[in-house]
Amino acid sequence: MQLQSSEVQARNSEVQARNSEVHAQNSEVQARNSEVHAQNSEVQARNSEVQARNSEVHARNSEVQARNSEVHARNSEVHAQSSEVHAQNSEVQAQSSEVHVQNSKRARILLVDDNADMRGYLRRLLNQYYEVEVVNDGLAALNAIRSGEGVIYDLVLADVMMPRMDGFELLRSLRASPNTQTIPIILLSARAGEESRVQGLETGADDYLIKPFSARELLARVNANLQLAQLRREAVYREQVMQAVQTLNNRLEQQVEARTAQLEAINQELEAFFFLSIPRLANAATLHQQLCRTVARQSSMQQPSSIHPVCKVSKLSRNLLLRQKKW
Repeated sequence: MQLQSSEVQARNSEVQARNSEVHAQNSEVQARNSEVHAQNSEVQARNSEVQARNSEVHARNSEVQARNSEVHARNSEVHAQSSEVHAQNSEVQAQSSEVHVQNSKRARILLVDDNADMRGYLRRLLNQYYEVEVVNDGLAALNAIRSGEGVIYDLVLADVMMPRMDGFELLRSLRASPNTQTIPIILLSARAGEESRVQGLETGADDYLIKPFSARELLARVNANLQLAQLRREAVYREQVMQAVQTLNNRLEQQVEARTAQLEAINQELEAFFFLSIPRLANAATLHQQLCRTVARQSSMQQPSSIHPVCKVSKLSRNLLLRQKKW
């Protein structure tokens, strides 16, 4: 009986020792679980931070898309303005064609002379090539030019010596008005002196013809002045069109430069944001790897089903991290 009692006591001691060992192991497992739980909490906090960063990146991407849409709209506007420039160029070509057509038409000449015989002779001579209207003095010519409804004279051929208003006074009146200052004016005079010729040219006459003159000389002077006037009008018109086109091109270039600077600013802002986000995402990935290794070591102590989900980083977070590492 004593032997059996001793054996029972020995077995009880062994069981107590085993219980103590199990208790110690349980305490160790609890300590490990507490450590894993702390790491789990830290990973969750890091995941929350990564999700917040993902949300911020998504917001930035939405902002970039919105700005890209705005840039696309601006590009459409630039394209529309380019089309407008093309339309203006087409209009210039049409106007040039119209000018050539006008050149082929008969020019309108206002003949001013108080001598009826001279008026008749000049009218018959010029009517072969031009449309001629006649008046008998400078005042009548001035009234005809100012009161004409849509009538534009291509040239004025005026005598110097006339009643009421002579050729010089008519010349000064026409040159003083912006609407008539570009009309070519040829003065006819019987005064052959140099002083009279100089006075006419200084007053603003385009040409000065001394009587008597030949029909050939008159026609040559009239034709030359009409051609010079037409060339001046074409040059002024082309200069105005080129200035308008240049202004539009400058505005387009300024808009393109402004949009390019805006896109560069957006890219710099995104680069700065990604550079700041990469270290935090890398720390979160490192902590995730450490936690997974800890869970692997503890897998023999308890089921990892309650710990394993903690090891999962969201798909969006992993993709973002991979993109930023490649970038």
